[in-house]
Amino acid sequence: MCRMKWIGLVGILGVLSLAGCRSTDGLRGLPDNVWVLRHTQTPNIVWESGIAYDPATRVMVRHGGHVLGSYAQTNYTILYHVPENRFSWSTAPARPQRRCLVDVEYVDSCQKVVTAHGGSSHGSMPQGMVAGEYRSVGFSDPRGPWLYDVKNDTWEDCRTLPPLWARAAHSWLAYDASSDLLASLSGNNLVLFSPRVNRVFIRPLPEEVGSRLGHGLAADPINRKLVLFGGSRNGGWVWVRGDRTQAYEDHVQNDTWLYDIATDEWSRASPEVVPPRGMPMVDHISIPMMFHPPSGTVLMLQQDIDRHEPDNTKWPPSKLWSFDVRSGEWALVPMEGPPAFPGLLTYASHEDVVILRGGGRDGVQGERIRPALSRQIRVARVRVPGRDTLPPPHPERVTATTADQSVILTWNARRGTQYDVYRAPADPFPGEYVKLNADPVRAGRYVDSSVQPGQVYAYRVARRGAVRHSVPAFNQPWRPGGLTVSVESEQRVVLNWTENDEPDIVGYHVYRGIGKEIETGGVRLTTNPLTERTFVDEAVDLSDGVGCSYYVTAVNRGGIESGASPLAYTFPDAPERLRADVDHQDGADRTVTVQWDWPEHVEVAGFNVYHATQHINSTASQEFRDLWTKRTDTPVVGNQITLNLSGGTTPHDYFYVRAVNVLGQEGFRTDICSPTDWRFRAQIE
Repeated sequence: MCRMKWIGLVGILGVLSLAGCRSTDGLRGLPDNVWVLRHTQTPNIVWESGIAYDPATRVMVRHGGHVLGSYAQTNYTILYHVPENRFSWSTAPARPQRRCLVDVEYVDSCQKVVTAHGGSSHGSMPQGMVAGEYRSVGFSDPRGPWLYDVKNDTWEDCRTLPPLWARAAHSWLAYDASSDLLASLSGNNLVLFSPRVNRVFIRPLPEEVGSRLGHGLAADPINRKLVLFGGSRNGGWVWVRGDRTQAYEDHVQNDTWLYDIATDEWSRASPEVVPPRGMPMVDHISIPMMFHPPSGTVLMLQQDIDRHEPDNTKWPPSKLWSFDVRSGEWALVPMEGPPAFPGLLTYASHEDVVILRGGGRDGVQGERIRPALSRQIRVARVRVPGRDTLPPPHPERVTATTADQSVILTWNARRGTQYDVYRAPADPFPGEYVKLNADPVRAGRYVDSSVQPGQVYAYRVARRGAVRHSVPAFNQPWRPGGLTVSVESEQRVVLNWTENDEPDIVGYHVYRGIGKEIETGGVRLTTNPLTERTFVDEAVDLSDGVGCSYYVTAVNRGGIESGASPLAYTFPDAPERLRADVDHQDGADRTVTVQWDWPEHVEVAGFNVYHATQHINSTASQEFRDLWTKRTDTPVVGNQITLNLSGGTTPHDYFYVRAVNVLGQEGFRTDICSPTDWRFRAQIE
């Protein structure tokens, strides 16, 4: 297997074993507004990564980035178990390709973590996208976003219908639970992704906000606003040639913008007190911002500097700021023990602590500042002056079940508590919420009989007078997942998918796009919803070499159809769990066994194995492509191959694998694995 003994990794990285990263220090009794150093020796091999806290598992997820200071990218997922103060590693069989400059957010609607951005421009292998002529899988990056299920340790590429997610380097993600939308800036556009319907939406940005990088971004679900702060205009001041001091003055901003999700309106705030501009994008530092539920405000950890200062030893410590969306005002939050740098920030709701990953001076490499390489974790129980602590929402979640002419809402009600029910049209995502009930609801059940046939609605429930509402429930099914395509001949394709867990699902529709047809949604192949989770397409004709795309939707008792499942193609997916072992070494001669996993129900002709004895930066270059040699004259049948190798310009071997369907078409690529270069190990154990 493509492994390396952990003790060897300790010698290289100088970190503790995961078992040794355990601490008995609890989080009870933390003083307010004090940064407490909880860990100084965390396993830390990556930078340009992202973090998010998953309340369902009480785990902080860290994903992606670069290996140490090298160019090699990773898809490692490191799990920090917050209550126990310990770490573990994901061993998911499939995961996003190795990427850097990624961000991570928690998605309330499905209780999963989402990651986006980043690409394999250096140090990775593009898994590929279906090429423009739809006859092959091109040498390019998939767009995602990707959802990670922490409980089951599984990843899913969302593979949306057009438009696709617009990747952007040096740009944060923000998830608004009130709208179930992931937001990010990309060039002159605001990019929105709804995981529920699996669609991407593009909206133009105001001219003043366009081409903004290294900014801060957060979503306030109480007031349903995005908050954007600062950053660098016009491509980034750190890349401007000439006088950096003047470039800082010309490009770096400290303005604050608000975006109303429901009305699609931007406005600029005019606070009396303005935070400093900081040092955005100095070695890829962005401005960490997050919504803080106890105070109902947006928190920002910002470098307390307002000038170009190349000497980081002269930088004052970071300071914590709070932004009140309703008043449009910033306020400084007094904190003891401030960190040197911003690092990565998330909020652990069960523990009621803000977690800062990195930010210590141990992340400095000479003149280069890489706060995420700092092996420190700080926590703080933040209380914003002048703000009462808001109680958590009750109920937190609501179940919406459809009937023929109504929607039945249920939740765990508390005895004697009065509730209000709110509804918003939600096609494709919620507009303005309006209260439905005049009299308070005292039971955990409400029937909405005023629904319009075919109309999608979002519902939220809250205790009477509370400002924090439940996560939205929709009368539209969650889109299906797990779709696989098995090409059995030119005229026969078999589809399978996983079952939706909603109790009111009556069946599924299947769609197909031949070539470019998928760009306009394809054609529905089912007249009535299928009750089985399998479909055989014998009306297809693949003899001309043009590939097909498929997706599935779910339909409930109210006749509401879900969004599209992630697309699946007649080109095979990438094999999973690629690994390699050196069986024998004699000088430059060696025997290596390469293995992978493949689902038995998906038919293929075999697998092609590609090999290189060298790895270089610049994935997009022809030089990188020329490194690779196909080691299989014909596709190998089975899930492994043993290769006798000799020579090589380096002491390492590198491999990737592609499945080949029965028509002879190669599918998506695995990422790179090496039995000896620890940077390209399949996983760390």
